[in-house]
Parts: sequence; structure tokens; C-alpha cells
Amino acid sequence: MPQALNRFRTPKAPAPRLYQLLRTAGVFLLGLVLGLLAKWLDTIPHDGSLKSLLLAQTGQFLSRLGAWAFIALLLAVFSAGPLRASLNVSGFFAGMLLGYYWYTTVLFGFFPRRYATVWIIIAAAASALAWLIWYARGSGWFPAFISAIIIGFFITQAFSLGMWYVDLREFPELFLLFASSAVLYREPKQFLYAVLGGVLFAPVLSALFPYVFGGL
Repeated sequence: MPQALNRFRTPKAPAPRLYQLLRTAGVFLLGLVLGLLAKWLDTIPHDGSLKSLLLAQTGQFLSRLGAWAFIALLLAVFSAGPLRASLNVSGFFAGMLLGYYWYTTVLFGFFPRRYATVWIIIAAAASALAWLIWYARGSGWFPAFISAIIIGFFITQAFSLGMWYVDLREFPELFLLFASSAVLYREPKQFLYAVLGGVLFAPVLSALFPYVFGGL
């Protein structure tokens, strides 16, 4: 199967082993720092100042799924190959979860097991899916299909979808929708198929997410 998918996007030649190790360490540290930052932003007091408001908004943004999904998307599609994409996303989420829950456990003396379990499952799923997501920046029907699912996901993060209504949920997630679409763009026809597919996938994903992400 990997060889068959390579016709849609060809992996780059493996980098030197030291470079690969440094890159893995780098994405782990990035996740660690962002995990610590996300938890720290949850703990700072709010005094009504502009600085306090901006920090609060940043903390709320990092508490939602879309921000982490976008970072994982960047790490996956800009990796050298599908295996490296999985390793990079795994390393990032390992660092993020370690930083976030280390801060929670050490400084506050408790471990939110149910919440952490949901995030661990999400991280494991993202690491596995990164292998396929890497192909989204390729050419052909399969990259368009993967891109459609990704765009559909970010639509659900930006909008609340009902039977007869569509409401903007979060403005930062609207930016992520446009940014992820720009990242996935390859050529006009393929992109059009991906966007149309994303619009079709979004209601399905929106209906499924309460069962999948019910703990968030």
C-alpha cells in the first residue's frame, strides 16, 4: 500500500540520522513548551486589562481542539515522508501532554484522568492519521479526498452546523480554516474538489464528534 500511495506524493530521501534525531527532539520540545504555556494561561488571574484579556483569549484558543489540529497538520504535511510525519506528530503530542499534565499534577496536586484519557486517545489517533495526512499535499484523487476530510474538520471547528442553520463558532478557528485550506492548496481543480468535499463531510463529522470527543 505505501508504494501504491507514493504515486500521489513521493517521499524525500532520508535525512542524516543526526538531523532526524534533532528534528524529533525539536518537535517534542515545541510540544512541551506549548503544553506548559497552555496550562499556565489557564492559571493566570484576569484583572480586566487588555493584556489580561489577550492572555485569556490565547488560553481559550489553546484549550480547543482546532489549534492543536492545525499544528499537527503543519507537522504532518511538511515532513519528509509519511513515516516521519507520524513520528513528528507523535513527538509533538507526547511533549504537549507531558508539559500540560506535569504542570497540572506537580503544581495543583491532581491528575484529571478522564480528560487526559480523551486527549491521549486523540494524540494516538492523530499520530496514526498523520501517515495518511502527509499525502494531502500530493496530486490526484486521494490527496483531494484526504484534504476534503481535513477541510471538513476545520469547518466544524469554525462553525456550528444545524439542520437549518450555520453559525460562526469561533473567529480564530475561521482563520485556521482558511490557513489549512491554503496549506493544502495544490492546483485549482483539485482544490475545488477538496473544498466541495469538505462542505459535504462537515455535517457528517459534526454529527459524529459528540460521540468521539464527548470528553472535551
